[in-house]
Amino acid sequence: LLAHDCRTGCPMGTVRLLLGEDRCVTIQRVSVLKEFRSLGVGRKLMQFCVDHMKSIRVAKAVMGAQTHATRFYESLGFQVQEGCEEYNMFETIPHIDMEQ
Repeated sequence: LLAHDCRTGCPMGTVRLLLGEDRCVTIQRVSVLKEFRSLGVGRKLMQFCVDHMKSIRVAKAVMGAQTHATRFYESLGFQVQEGCEEYNMFETIPHIDMEQ
């Protein structure tokens, strides 16, 4: 999914959803360009995803979230997976697995 500025057509943010055969969605590559952060773009993208997943009756959604964004995802109903430990992605970015 791509969020763009309706006035300029400029891309603002993106997220990728992968639907597995088990009706489980993997959320990946949530990203908002720096100049559009703190404007609610990420929340609107993720809320669209949550609403869409409900409409197609997804069994579960999982994601590897950057640890600094854990509270953001928790506010959208995601939880840290039980027993999950923090890990580094791309060797430098701390992540934690979350689900809804």
